[in-house]
Amino acid sequence: TLLETITFGFYKAPVEVTIEATDDIAGVDYFVYSYAVQSGASDTNVGKINQRVAATRDGDTNRWYATFMIDPQFRGNVSFTAYDKATNHAFLADDKFVIVDNVAPGINVVYDNMNDYDDEFYKADRTATITITEANFFEQDIADGLLVITVEKTLNNGTYTSENMAPTFSKNGDVYTATIPFTEEADYTFDIKYTDRSGNVYDAYEKDVFTIDKTAPVIEVSYNNNSAKNNDQFKANRVATIKVTEHNFRADYVVAKVMASGTEVASYAEYLKNDANWTHNGDVHTAVIEYSEEAHYTFEIACTDKAGNISGSVNYGESVAP
Repeated sequence: TLLETITFGFYKAPVEVTIEATDDIAGVDYFVYSYAVQSGASDTNVGKINQRVAATRDGDTNRWYATFMIDPQFRGNVSFTAYDKATNHAFLADDKFVIVDNVAPGINVVYDNMNDYDDEFYKADRTATITITEANFFEQDIADGLLVITVEKTLNNGTYTSENMAPTFSKNGDVYTATIPFTEEADYTFDIKYTDRSGNVYDAYEKDVFTIDKTAPVIEVSYNNNSAKNNDQFKANRVATIKVTEHNFRADYVVAKVMASGTEVASYAEYLKNDANWTHNGDVHTAVIEYSEEAHYTFEIACTDKAGNISGSVNYGESVAP
């Protein structure tokens, strides 16, 4: 009679296996055991075949046993044959698997779009390619909460979501690959953690924090004084109100050029590059400049956002002589 005493499952440390048999007549002489690597398992796994070990009697009982160790890395089945002193023998094999693994998963993430304008601001979609190196990877690891891929997203309207992603991985040996696309305009945080089924932990990933913004700033300029003679001559000061609609605004990315009778007045450009001279209300940013000296003025303005989107034509509304 053969008795199975190993608990089949996942292990991190070397596993001591006890095999045993009972014999009421001649007594067990020795065992021949094997632990064979599962077909299709990682090439890192090492087994042993037809190893002979002497049987030890358990006191005065009819029970005989032997022990052996399975070191990492192994994934496969244990089987053995017990031989009594009369050379009779019996064989036991089980289809359950033993996995002994003390190597933590390796994880690498790369993005196809690395063209940030400001630090981690992008004006086009991004795709993250996740590569996991793990000898004992299972698709079910995601559903079981062992592999956790988290994407946090905050939309421009403030809506926040946090989602555990479940991409489909392709296999190439011990390397598993999946992709996650980022296509919405939003602020993103990406994180990944993985504990394999033997308890080896990967939690060293530094979160990725980035923004996708595909919308160009919109500039509107209006004037308080539109009482002109000959369409462009005013007898009183003019105040220009500049409104920029942009979620990812930076004042120092505003480019303005004011010419007074053919001479550039640099102070206007410097003024508009100073964030302290703007008021902010959500995505709307407003500044005011005044023309108070007698001169023939021309005014140009453009704005680039943090992602590198450039404003188009300025909307002057119904202002006279913009």
